Amino acid sequence: MPCLHTRTELEADAGLDVDAAAPRSLALSVAPNPARTPRVSFTVSQRAMVKLAVFDLQGREVVTLARGMFEPGAYSRDWNGTDRAGHRMGSGIYFYRLKVGDHILNARGVIAN
Repeated sequence: MPCLHTRTELEADAGLDVDAAAPRSLALSVAPNPARTPRVSFTVSQRAMVKLAVFDLQGREVVTLARGMFEPGAYSRDWNGTDRAGHRMGSGIYFYRLKVGDHILNARGVIAN
């Protein structure tokens, strides 16, 4: 079941970090969770520079799923569980960081191989 979070819902979810100044229409979700190939969905409320990246438990950036100037709207990116070199990552917990302008949302997801 997809899990979509708005800023208000994120504040109550211990698994996600919220930028208190983030616009209420900024959202980030990972579904299914756990998954072999999760879909990361996000919403941008205004034209902004966006970066969506995946990090391992040690805080190393594994791969960038989206980067660039985005218009307002809903977007999604599928992560195939590989790093930027194409190597399959192991099962475990990964963090998804969405940076929109100066605002950051983080989500946690599990890759199950």
